[in-house]
Amino acid sequence: KQKIQLLVIIPARAKSKKLKNKNIRRLGGHPLIAYSIQAAKAINERNKVIHLSTDSKKILNIGKKYYDFTNDLRPKDLSGDYSLDLEFLNHTLKQYKKRNFFFKFCLILRPTNPLRNKETINNFYRKFKNSKFDSLKSIFESPKTPYKMWIKKDNQIKNIFINKKGEFYNYPRQKLPQTYYQTGTIEIVKINYNTILKSFSGKKIMGLKISKEEAIDIDQINDFRKASKMIGSKKFVIPKKLK
Repeated sequence: KQKIQLLVIIPARAKSKKLKNKNIRRLGGHPLIAYSIQAAKAINERNKVIHLSTDSKKILNIGKKYYDFTNDLRPKDLSGDYSLDLEFLNHTLKQYKKRNFFFKFCLILRPTNPLRNKETINNFYRKFKNSKFDSLKSIFESPKTPYKMWIKKDNQIKNIFINKKGEFYNYPRQKLPQTYYQTGTIEIVKINYNTILKSFSGKKIMGLKISKEEAIDIDQINDFRKASKMIGSKKFVIPKKLK
């Protein structure tokens, strides 16, 4: 039984709705997944395993140009539009259990958030592993407050916040609390050497803020253009192919 400190998962399924083959689309001369692979390599943890969770042999072969992956493909039934993160996480843990590998932490680096600072990754990992939190999510300030958002059914609308203290949707923005949205830049889950988890996040979640650039999520062609203008900065990890 081998106890390993860190499992890094890069989830990259084949299908993508808005942009075809998004995870291997080239950014700055490299496929998108390469940025997450390089970020995984930059984590200051010797006792780690890097895993590319994909249902595509093509994506896996492209990934092998940047890291010597030895894992199998993810099943198609865990790679659909409605598949949950918890499903691919538990499947990965099950696969490594067969090899007698057990992990204390899992760090997830999504390819759609390619701009990462090496110091940010390592600071987040250090703070989390020395904490008593169940999980960590990178967050960024919401540009608009959700307190003024509504759910519509037929012609009736209901505010998404059910609150008996007052009508927050009628408050001036300055009186409302600052809110944040989660990004896929960095996520960490405490495994504690378990082989199956019931929750992806647990009850106690740490939230750490990232920069505006690191919060960029590649979802459409304009996002690629924004990222392309910033990727040349020395502060972000840049992929390197294996020799």
